[in-house]
Amino acid sequence: PILEKDQEHQAFLDHSIFIDTSGKAEFRDSLTLYGKFASALRAELLSRDGKERRTYIANWLTQTIPDAQLSNLKADNVLDFNKPLVLIVTFTSPHYFAVGKDKISGVFPNLWERSFMRLPKVSKRHHPLRLPHETNFSWKFRVRGPAGWNVSIQEPKSKLKKPVYIEIPDGKPHYDSDQGEFRWQTLALYADASEYGKICSEWEAIVDETAPFVVIEK
Repeated sequence: PILEKDQEHQAFLDHSIFIDTSGKAEFRDSLTLYGKFASALRAELLSRDGKERRTYIANWLTQTIPDAQLSNLKADNVLDFNKPLVLIVTFTSPHYFAVGKDKISGVFPNLWERSFMRLPKVSKRHHPLRLPHETNFSWKFRVRGPAGWNVSIQEPKSKLKKPVYIEIPDGKPHYDSDQGEFRWQTLALYADASEYGKICSEWEAIVDETAPFVVIEK
């Protein structure tokens, strides 16, 4: 039987950030999740009451942004398994972005992308690594600064050098800024612990590649 259908696993991420003159950032993330992303997060939410859910999400935020403070959490369709899971998360961070003279800057934290695409560390490995299904990520990214300040978003810069396992078009990471799209594949289906570690490192580097750099100047 067909257990998974094409385009079953999808994540639509909408990011909005407002950064004031002090560098304090207010984030509003809207997540619409299908397939394995919805199932995994839904299981975590169903095992907790409202207060525990807030604590769970707050702890998740601080893994990437240490001073993040959760302001609001809304979860829709948690019990409706035939509909996508929708989360709206609002949080602030006073010190995430660097503040200089007439300039505020920093790399977008890629919070959800990094969490959803995480490969766990292992000390031993005896089973094949398989990525049998397509995964579709679609995201929008908006940044607003103080009145009169200019906002620019710089494309990611390549950090990968001589990839071992990940095959990338033209031999280098390819980022389509119009589509917000990255394409790569791994051909390493069987890996021991050390090889798996290399795959994890390259995978994490690819996730880093999707993080744009935000600059706000007076």
